[in-house]
Formats: sequence, C-alpha cells, structure tokens
Amino acid sequence: MRKLGMQHEGTRRWHIKKWDKFEDSELYGILKNEWKKGANKSV
Repeated sequence: MRKLGMQHEGTRRWHIKKWDKFEDSELYGILKNEWKKGANKSV
C-alpha cells in the first residue's frame, strides 16, 4: 500500500472475526490530490 503512495492511518484492534478468532485490520488512505500527482508521474 505504501508503494502506491498510501499512508497508514490506523489500526482497528480486534475488528474482524476469522475462524473464531478476532484479528486487527490496518487502515490505509490517500488524498485525491496526492493520487492525481502520482498518476501524472506514470504518464
């Protein structure tokens, strides 16, 4: 995710139940203007 330009925004602890066990989930995000800057670089 970081290679795509996204930034780690947080961790939701014990957010998802998988096979009778709760697991954390990581949240990543990117702002629209940051995404557009990255898109222009590859063109």
